[in-house]
Amino acid sequence: MSTRLDWSDPSFIVALLTLVVTAAIPWLVWRRGVKQSEQDSALLASQEQILARQEQILARQRRDTLLTTLDDASSDRHLQLLWREVEEFEGEDRDLLRSAFRANPSIALPGGANSIEAADSLDQKALDDYTAGLERRYSVAGIYPSYTGLLDFLRRVVTNTGLKTDLSIIVDLVTGPTAQLQKPGHQFFRDLVEVLPESAASLLYKVEEIDYRTSGGLRLNVLTGVLLGLKDAELGRGMGRGQPNSLQVSVFREQVPTSLAFLLHRDNLRSFDKWSTDGSTEPVSATVAWLIRAVGWFADTDDHLAKRMVEKLLYAIESIPVGDRQWGIDAEDVRYGFSSIQRKQPRIWNRYGPDLEGAADTVGSWRAKELGMA
Repeated sequence: MSTRLDWSDPSFIVALLTLVVTAAIPWLVWRRGVKQSEQDSALLASQEQILARQEQILARQRRDTLLTTLDDASSDRHLQLLWREVEEFEGEDRDLLRSAFRANPSIALPGGANSIEAADSLDQKALDDYTAGLERRYSVAGIYPSYTGLLDFLRRVVTNTGLKTDLSIIVDLVTGPTAQLQKPGHQFFRDLVEVLPESAASLLYKVEEIDYRTSGGLRLNVLTGVLLGLKDAELGRGMGRGQPNSLQVSVFREQVPTSLAFLLHRDNLRSFDKWSTDGSTEPVSATVAWLIRAVGWFADTDDHLAKRMVEKLLYAIESIPVGDRQWGIDAEDVRYGFSSIQRKQPRIWNRYGPDLEGAADTVGSWRAKELGMA
């Protein structure tokens, strides 16, 4: 016998509805929970975004405030605290703050012993930052006289393999506006070409750009310092940076003859009697003697350059000021230079040598016999 559902029975309908509702309640509860969870997640995500934006705004405000503070801070303790705060930042913000920190003149250049030194590793980015801040660092007279710390910094740089110095920035710095404040003597430039042999040729080119009337004798000091640096290298002296002499000499012999010939050929060295000599501790005659020696050293590097150098030496000798017309102990450099030119370029010497010797005679005694030398 088959059982038939009696849809007309109210109790059956009520029972059936009760069964359906009872079965649906768990699903409805689950569905409500899912919707609530989605709403809660969306609210949480929105709150997190708001908090993240607030943190970004606060971080930028803190960064900007720190940038302003870094520009003026000078206290040892304060700067040490600021450096630790800088290191709490990440990414581009930290790079920006580090650059501002390194530009502060109160921070010692790496390798220097004066002022405050940061616990900073010297990588290429740090080197670029410190280099970019050199103009500001040395733009105040009396605080950093004669580019204090710069040579030690460059020595530190050249001992780190892989670091590349922007030579043009260094040369422009020490021959530009800051030189009027720092007043570097010839010894500074002598040391500079020892530390950076590559700077010698660039410094010689700069001589043409420096006004001969510039106070402090800058033009004369640059030329004198470079020429003395060349003599040091030729004689194997002054290897303070630990670089093999052969490498330094090769740099000079490869780069300097062109720049020296350029200076002489363009008549930049025929008016020594008009140059500003205040601030110079060496007589002009000494500078010219070292010039003669340098020409003799480089006379065998290129025949054309040798001719350009030798043919204009006469004017350099003739322009030595009357008050400096005495070779003194530098007579040896005159004698050595002439002898080198004669030996290396006999044809050029035959043409210009007699006039050069005659001009040298008018300055003072330089021949070995005249000086009582065997």
